[in-house]
Amino acid sequence: MAPSRPAFRVLLCDGCCCGTERKHPDVDHAAQRSRLGHAARQGGGSVRTTGCLDRCSESNVVVVRRSDGPTTWLGRVLDQDAERAVATWLAAGADPDAMSDTVRRLALPAPVSNEASTKQATAISAIVGPGGVPR
Repeated sequence: MAPSRPAFRVLLCDGCCCGTERKHPDVDHAAQRSRLGHAARQGGGSVRTTGCLDRCSESNVVVVRRSDGPTTWLGRVLDQDAERAVATWLAAGADPDAMSDTVRRLALPAPVSNEASTKQATAISAIVGPGGVPR
């Protein structure tokens, strides 16, 4: 039997601003990646890091792509409350209709610039296969 596909994939930006001590010295980025990764796996998802997604003014950025729904962009995942809310949502399966108020406040609009969209589409294509099905 083939292994089942994850219900969602989490992409953690780890580029020029997100995930760096240079911009956010008060955040333990390695621990944050570990905790969010654990929560994603607990909720039936998978996680990977990627380079810059061109949302530097909104760092730290987390992208969640469900196999059965839209891609959700979250930004400013910097403090313990934001991280805890995102981790709780991921551990519960990352249902876009079940976001807490905190997670909703972190939601970002879909990217609009061509350059950013191309970069982001390339990063997302690494986790999403043909027809939008997660790899």
